[in-house]
Amino acid sequence: FDPDPGDELRYGIETPGAPDWITLDPSTGLLHLHPGEEVATPDAQPQAVVVRATDRSGRQVRQVLQVAVGNVNQAPRVRPGQPSDLRLEQGQPLELRLAELFDDPDLALGDRLQLSLEALPSWLSLSQEGVLSGTPGNDDVGLHRLQVAARDSGGLQASRELLLTVENRNDAPTIGPGHVSGQVQHLLEDQPFQLDLSGLFVDPDSRYGDTLRISALSSRAWPGWLHWDGTTGLLSGTPANDDVGEVTITWIATDGEAQARYDRTFVVGNVN
Repeated sequence: FDPDPGDELRYGIETPGAPDWITLDPSTGLLHLHPGEEVATPDAQPQAVVVRATDRSGRQVRQVLQVAVGNVNQAPRVRPGQPSDLRLEQGQPLELRLAELFDDPDLALGDRLQLSLEALPSWLSLSQEGVLSGTPGNDDVGLHRLQVAARDSGGLQASRELLLTVENRNDAPTIGPGHVSGQVQHLLEDQPFQLDLSGLFVDPDSRYGDTLRISALSSRAWPGWLHWDGTTGLLSGTPANDDVGEVTITWIATDGEAQARYDRTFVVGNVN
């Protein structure tokens, strides 16, 4: 305020090294503050700014202003350049730090991000530190769509979809339930024999298009009395006097990469 009518005041800032986001109109004395997020402080510490007014005669007056810049919460955002499509093999461990997928301008000011996942598969777990980890099994082969969200302490959030593809790794066939390899079965000549060997082998990868080729071998010439139906799995026959003795039959199942085998020994006893 100038008590002299018609006097003209000129305004200026005297603070050495005053930040460039503080400007003062020299004619009107209008102070402009346009701080960016980088000048905010967690506790809004004030900064002293000395403002000077000068009249035509050179007389001056000064006023100290305290300027504090508080933070305005900004939403977290998806960090560019991070992968959104991950591929791994069945049995391959996964460890992914989800915090690396997001950024928050307010982290330097004490903000914290809370990470969450929707519809988390059973083989995956999320730690309190935001580390996603797990090892997929054969049942987990396929595409998993994960919705990842990051929420800051002010309730603002960002989210993104993470595509996780588990590729199948070949699993060897195994002997089916109810069948035990290495057994010895005693028979008598002239007595009919029948054994159900259906479901002798199973392939964990049959759901992914794997097929088994099964063959049967004998420890000596294949017994003429013994018949095996590869379609039904039925083993049957009636041994005669010439068939008295021991023979071992081996079934081998292969998927083209791995195999399983089943042995069974038949001992035909003589009847007088």
